[in-house]
This record gives sequence, C-alpha cells and structure tokens, in this order.
Amino acid sequence: MASDMKQWLIVPMALAVASMAAAQVTPQETGQKGWHVDAVSGVFSGGTWAQTRTDLGEPVKVTTDEGWLIGVRAGQDTEFLGWEASVAGVFADMDVKAAPQVLGVDSAEDSGLVLLDVNGLWYPFGDNLGDGRIKPYGSIGPGLAYFTSDYSDVDNELMFDVNLGFGVKFLLGDQGNPVIRADYRWYAMYGSDDDMRNRIYRQALTLGIGWNF
Repeated sequence: MASDMKQWLIVPMALAVASMAAAQVTPQETGQKGWHVDAVSGVFSGGTWAQTRTDLGEPVKVTTDEGWLIGVRAGQDTEFLGWEASVAGVFADMDVKAAPQVLGVDSAEDSGLVLLDVNGLWYPFGDNLGDGRIKPYGSIGPGLAYFTSDYSDVDNELMFDVNLGFGVKFLLGDQGNPVIRADYRWYAMYGSDDDMRNRIYRQALTLGIGWNF
C-alpha cells in the first residue's frame, strides 16, 4: 500500500506547484469562503472484520482486501473554520478463512461499506498561503458505518464511527475554481454485534475535485 500512496501523492504535489505559479499571475485573494461540493475517490485499507466460529467451535476469520472508495462531500467554510457532511461507499473483495479440515463454511466474495459522516474543518493558515489558493486543513467528526457482504454471519451491520485526518485544497483558476483536494483519514468503527470485532480501524487516502459557491 505504501507504493500506492506514493503514486497518489504525486498529483497533489504537482498541483501545489501549479497553484503557487497561478497565484503569482493573479495576486488577488481567492480564498475559499461559502459553500462547497466535492466528489472524491481513493483507496480504503482492508483488514479483519470478524473472528467467528462454526457450530462445532472451529475458528473462522473474515477479512476484506484493500477497497475502492467513492463519495461526495458538501459543506460551508469561513477563512479558518468549516464543516462538511459526506456520504461514501467502499467496495472490496472479501475472504473467509478457515482451517482446511473445517467443513460447511460458506464462502464470500464481495463486501460494501457506507460511511455517513459530519466533520469539522480547521484551516490553520487561513488565506495566507498562495493568496488563499493553498489551504491545508485538519478534520475530525463522528458518523455511522453500515457494512454489508455476501457472507450471512457478517452482514447488515450498523456501527458508530469516528474519523480524523488532514488534507490540502488547491484552488485553481482566476476565481479559485475548480478545487482539487487530497485527503487522509483514519477511521475507528465501533460495533456491538457478537460476530463483529468491537473495534475496527481503517484508513482512507482520497483525491477529489469540487466547486466553491
């Protein structure tokens, strides 16, 4: 996954250089204030979702591979603070692992995760970088996570989640539109189902494009 992340970071670095160059050509402030809508897509880390047992007590481990995240974020900003609500779907291959001698364990291939979150945003530099065209930020907020799969013992699970992370927005064009963003977030999901792990940790790395109003 480290190599994937390096590839994802090449584009934001190039955009940062382009944004600073554009800021020299159009020195007026274009800092983002008001409403914004962004489409985002990226990678979502995999891992163990459940460790269950068969009727005979044999252990079964349920995992997912690294998945694809796609979503929409919308919110409102001032110079230093903001908020946004987001809805995202994650699609990943699922694996059910048991010892070779264990019989009668259902197989599984696909899983889905819906994330509904509301996050606070903090822009520590305000509009002071590149005449407001470069906007680093921190993010934190709560939400809900709904997990589904084609494995009956781990399906239709609703969990509470908390996420935190950081990112940067690059405002392009004479008026600061469109907006390119790169974003990292760490998720902690808490469930109460006996089959699911009580705490599940995941990471997401996304790129997005949006518009300020």
